Amino acid sequence: MGWTNPGLTQGPPDGARPAPWTLYTDSFNKDELMHLSGPAAARRKGIPTFLRRDWQLYMLLILPVACVIIFQYGAYPGMRMAFMNYKPAKGYAGSDWVGFANFAKIMSDADFLRAIKNTLVFNFFDLLLGFPTPIILALMLNEVTLRRFKRVSQTILYLPHFLSWVIIASTALSLFKPQSGLVNVLLMRWGLIKEGIPFLSEKYNWAVDSVYTS
Repeated sequence: MGWTNPGLTQGPPDGARPAPWTLYTDSFNKDELMHLSGPAAARRKGIPTFLRRDWQLYMLLILPVACVIIFQYGAYPGMRMAFMNYKPAKGYAGSDWVGFANFAKIMSDADFLRAIKNTLVFNFFDLLLGFPTPIILALMLNEVTLRRFKRVSQTILYLPHFLSWVIIASTALSLFKPQSGLVNVLLMRWGLIKEGIPFLSEKYNWAVDSVYTS
């Protein structure tokens, strides 16, 4: 089995270009070709061969896989506490099984419908603003011709994705405080407002801040 170029061995016809590289299989039948390549060759190696060859990569996978198993699948048995009157001191064995009583209690609460409505509204605005914004930003960065400016901008824009929500919440609290927050201080210094705006306590202001921050 090999490769040959008819243009180099016997020459092209008059006025014709050399033929491309072609595979000659005259001495091999179909079964022999399937035996030499494809899934059959991979099966002959087997899992032990790949483990011996790439054992360093599999060692790197041990910790992530263990975290997924422990924190994702290992937490499934704890979901039964939703159907129990769970007491931490008594544990699962000593707590009473109440079925759907906890769900009925939540759904009969006066604030249940308000919570559902707020959840739907916030998710709608989050989707409305969060879906097109990255696309528009990517298109704008794609038009930038200065490579250094583009790289710096990409780094600054991606950095918040690696920060904890605790850090983001602390930063937002520092920026939007009514008296000492940077936003209110600048607005009062520029004469746009006379007193600080409670961005994080007044309901409509807080709604805008929450959607914008997320």
